[in-house]
Amino acid sequence: GELSIREDDAPKLLVRAGSALAESNQSSVQSADEAQTQSYRLHLRLSDDAQMRSILTILDSHPGGMPVCFHLAHSRKVISNRARCDGSDLLFRDLKTCIGEENIKLKEDAVKQS
Repeated sequence: GELSIREDDAPKLLVRAGSALAESNQSSVQSADEAQTQSYRLHLRLSDDAQMRSILTILDSHPGGMPVCFHLAHSRKVISNRARCDGSDLLFRDLKTCIGEENIKLKEDAVKQS
């Protein structure tokens, strides 16, 4: 925009383009949240394949950018697939209900750190 100042008129601010503050602020918050979820990795310890199917259903209902690793309790295998989640409080509540808090870990993603 520009500021218009004339002797015979009150100063005016001429706006060429704008957006509502709520929309602008929300997109900034979403960008910050997205960056935050991508710098962490969610680790889940599962006892069996049935739990894996339940967890994948939960993750599908919370899409996002945070990578997820699955640790199988009966073996020392770690499965890192393309599963992603949003890292929301609702997601963690659903996961705690399904597998218990002791089986959920959120760690900084060493791959993303600089």
